Amino acid sequence: MATADTSPNIRRALQRLLAADGYKGSIDGSFGPQTQAALDLASAQSAISRKSANAGPWPPIRR
Repeated sequence: MATADTSPNIRRALQRLLAADGYKGSIDGSFGPQTQAALDLASAQSAISRKSANAGPWPPIRR
């Protein structure tokens, strides 16, 4: 997410969602290094979850 892509209200909403997942930074509408790090971590965790879900007994769905 680029900092110029969103308003401060959208960035605050993102920070609140990240806070529900453990983000400890300020909810200030500023997209700084703490927000970026939390977003990167959440993205990495999501990718791991998707990979784990696809590794189950069922083959991944192909479209």
